[in-house]
Amino acid sequence: MGLRAKIKAALPVIVLCLYGFFKEFKPSEPFLNPFLTHNRSDPTNPGKGFSNSVLEEDVYPIWTYSYLVASVGALLLSDVLVYKPVIILESLAYLSTRVLLLWGSSLGLMKLMQLLYGIATGTEVAYYAYIYIMIDKRHFKVYTSFTRAAVLLGRSISGYLGQLLYSTSVLNLEGLHYFSLASILVASLFSLLLPNPPRSLCSCYGQSTCPRNFKTNIKKHINCAFADIKQFYCNLHLLKWSVWWAIATCGMLQVGNFVQSLWTDIAAESDSEVTESNSTAHKQQKLYNGLVVATDTLVGAGAALTVSVLRVNWSLWGEIVLGIISLADCGFLFVASIADSLWLAYICQILFRGTYSFLITIASVEISCQVLHRNYGLIFGINMTVALFLETILTIIVTDKIGLHLDARIQFKVYSFYYYVLAVIFVFSGIYKLTSTGWKNSCKPCWIPKESKLHRDDSDSSLTESKSLLEPSQANQID
Repeated sequence: MGLRAKIKAALPVIVLCLYGFFKEFKPSEPFLNPFLTHNRSDPTNPGKGFSNSVLEEDVYPIWTYSYLVASVGALLLSDVLVYKPVIILESLAYLSTRVLLLWGSSLGLMKLMQLLYGIATGTEVAYYAYIYIMIDKRHFKVYTSFTRAAVLLGRSISGYLGQLLYSTSVLNLEGLHYFSLASILVASLFSLLLPNPPRSLCSCYGQSTCPRNFKTNIKKHINCAFADIKQFYCNLHLLKWSVWWAIATCGMLQVGNFVQSLWTDIAAESDSEVTESNSTAHKQQKLYNGLVVATDTLVGAGAALTVSVLRVNWSLWGEIVLGIISLADCGFLFVASIADSLWLAYICQILFRGTYSFLITIASVEISCQVLHRNYGLIFGINMTVALFLETILTIIVTDKIGLHLDARIQFKVYSFYYYVLAVIFVFSGIYKLTSTGWKNSCKPCWIPKESKLHRDDSDSSLTESKSLLEPSQANQID
């Protein structure tokens, strides 16, 4: 392959990673709540002047519901529109969110801001699915790591930069949001520069041109999609990865939503004997929180990149690894729930996010290798929608006033038990697979040789990666 051909092949990955980096490069993100609650009449550091209770009751919940609805829409439309238009919609929703944050002042506009933010995050599945239709399956593992690492690096670097600019008074809260707006503008430009995917809706049923009757076209696509979903989820190996993907993502979102409440409680308990006002401690708390969010994102980026250099046969060893690391996550959350030291809770959060990023990258690779090109967005969208439904149920039961309404420490004990159940399921599933295969036989294909060619045609979507590395008798035992 010549240099020009290599550049052409790498162009979609480069542009997509740049888009992913800049859409997450928002130094204002750790300071959203301070900006919305700060006094709007302060000439040196103007905010929006809303109370915490108003934000928690009337504004922030809009995001959860919008996210769920948008994810369902993305699930239905991403494959029909072949991803790029949905990515452009994501960038425009992020851009509208920044505009409303800067120039909106009423409660209604803040609700609209959260609605648009939910649309932006709900359509993110197109960002992760786009690359799979543009590259050869042999490169899925490496480029999946790159696209996830780009997002995580953008969040991490912007987090550190935001803390530095704000703590040194180079920019105030409003200035940080202008910085984020500029970054989103750059991301929007890269979304327009993305190469158009080579496939269209018509490839679903092998036609060179689309029928003029759009309703007939959509009906055929829906029937084709349902057939593919049935085939995909009837594959027990892929069903297990999808189940872990949805359950673990639900837990990660829930922990992310309420971890700062836990940190606040720990800090308040630590400062309970201090006779001074809590304002100084609260300021330091936010500063440390921002640094930790940036650090755990950076660790997650490193974990995602690690997957690209590991040659483990995840089709065989993946389930037991999922179980063991989920058990470690259970421990991290439990330690955080009983921690008296704020720094111990910080460390647990960094480790928790790092292990999640590592495993979710592996899960994405395993799933994508078995999905037909036309249905990447659909399958990942289904998994994400299931995760959001689970999160909604968990929120109602654990945190909502109509449920148990538990305090932060008890919440995290519940989340710890949640991951314990997940760990037990996958540890025993992994042990069963390795036992049925034979432990000695399982050790032989543990590592994937560099020279192995694992390219699979789309029509052979039921062939797992492990089968290409094992003898026929061993492959049958795995299934």
